[in-house]
Amino acid sequence: MKKLALGWARSVPCKACGLRVSVSPLPAVAAMLPSMAVVLAVTLRWVRDPALMIMLGVVALSISFVLHLWAVPLIRTQLTDPRAVARARGQDQGDQLPR
Repeated sequence: MKKLALGWARSVPCKACGLRVSVSPLPAVAAMLPSMAVVLAVTLRWVRDPALMIMLGVVALSISFVLHLWAVPLIRTQLTDPRAVARARGQDQGDQLPR
């Protein structure tokens, strides 16, 4: 669920390796298309019934959430830091570089 709050401009430490990760920008924008389509339809007054607006909004948000969780990959945003990798693997070696 933390992936839903992660946008392409924000990065967080990976639980597996300790390096910073974010989501890929183009798939993240593509996952928002259903919600943007509903906003466009309401703004252009193609949809005027309030109940239909709410229903379309809930459906579009649900589809966007599922797409974001399923189709948007995580990407590395930090260059490899050997100490972070060693720490994540439980092999903390201080200032020594792994061989």
